[in-house]
Amino acid sequence: MQTNQERKIFLLLAGSTSVSKIPGITAAGATPELSFLTPAVDAEILTEGRPLSMNDPPMTPDGIPTPSIITRACLNIASLWPLVINAGMAQKPGSVFLETGLGPAGNPVNGDALPELDRAIKTGKEIGKFLSRTFSDLYIAESVPGGTTTAYLVLKAMGYSVETSSSLKMGSDAIKEDLWHTLTSGKENRKMNPLDAVKRYGDYMMALALGLSRGASESRLHYCGGTQMATVFELDRTINNPTGGRDVITTGWVIDHKPDTMKKLVRDQNLVRTDISFHDSPFEGLRKYDEGHVREGAGMGGSYYLASAVSGRKEIMEEINSVYGELAQIR
Repeated sequence: MQTNQERKIFLLLAGSTSVSKIPGITAAGATPELSFLTPAVDAEILTEGRPLSMNDPPMTPDGIPTPSIITRACLNIASLWPLVINAGMAQKPGSVFLETGLGPAGNPVNGDALPELDRAIKTGKEIGKFLSRTFSDLYIAESVPGGTTTAYLVLKAMGYSVETSSSLKMGSDAIKEDLWHTLTSGKENRKMNPLDAVKRYGDYMMALALGLSRGASESRLHYCGGTQMATVFELDRTINNPTGGRDVITTGWVIDHKPDTMKKLVRDQNLVRTDISFHDSPFEGLRKYDEGHVREGAGMGGSYYLASAVSGRKEIMEEINSVYGELAQIR
């Protein structure tokens, strides 16, 4: 049981960006159009244990299941209930979530991606203030298809020369680079202010996370995710300069995929690696993770870290297989 001095909450910032509809950008959905539905269904799986807005759990084009299944199982083991926050979902889930009134981030090809940046940060700050009165540790995860692309664009605008990870096995670096050159006509040399970069190219998950950090400045924040959350960590450091502890918890799959990016954005002492393997799972969809598919999402690495603190791998894998098996039967 959590003590008054150490109370944890797991947050899922679920949102959409029009960037996800660009073909080849994300595997978070069987088609680019279905990527707009993925955050809502991830939210439903985390809170209800099953999808409500569609018949099947979100799948990659290759039929590999959403990592929210793993997160659900790990949170069961850790006895933590997730709080879903609307970070700009295109479709709202059929399960309980905290409404912010934010809509999807726009495609920067058409103008600023976040016209309501200030309101999003203010909203996040108020939520952070409220949560910090009760919780000492905030574990912040995301479900934003296309979010590694918005992270890449924001980092490029700030002058970073890095590559972000991808849910696709082969990655989508070339498509991201082509999008950057389309947006800048190959002439963007001036480094942008970090907040300006977020407003121009980012997504509302980033804005809400920055607000949460401001409101819970003295709490410990754990960014659960890959290069998206490493980007949020770096934005938080450069914009907010928080006094509380901050770290990034992610899977070894992400770190091994983009080691240089993770090292540039997160210091070694602030990076927590979680090694997961599904090599002995009876389900092919899970075994595919070990082959380089998906890698992260919905706080998978962070939730596995939380589960590992209270249980061994055998029990965790049994719960993951159980949750996956129940969803497979629904299909």
